[in-house]
Amino acid sequence: MPDSAFVAYEASRAVGVASAHGPPLAETENELALIAGATVSGHVADSATRALVAAELGFARDAGKLLSVEADEANESLWRILNELPAERRPDLLLLATDSSSHSVRDSL
Repeated sequence: MPDSAFVAYEASRAVGVASAHGPPLAETENELALIAGATVSGHVADSATRALVAAELGFARDAGKLLSVEADEANESLWRILNELPAERRPDLLLLATDSSSHSVRDSL
């Protein structure tokens, strides 16, 4: 979804990107699949990833869709953030809440 593409910058340098995708990456029409990553490491990666996830949660909420996330151990920043969020966890999928109750989550990112 072109409107869901976000870039995080530090000064004039891009330090992370994210986008949300419908099917076939998402399992259903009511869902968007998040793809996010940082181009740096450490604190800057954590800050960039946090901002990108917040932007994508807002995008999914406004679209009335669930946001699913797939991340492996290599994306430490994303894992740290996902562990802080209220979500339905399945072995193969994480669905983030995007209803009106998620406003406080988005605002805290």
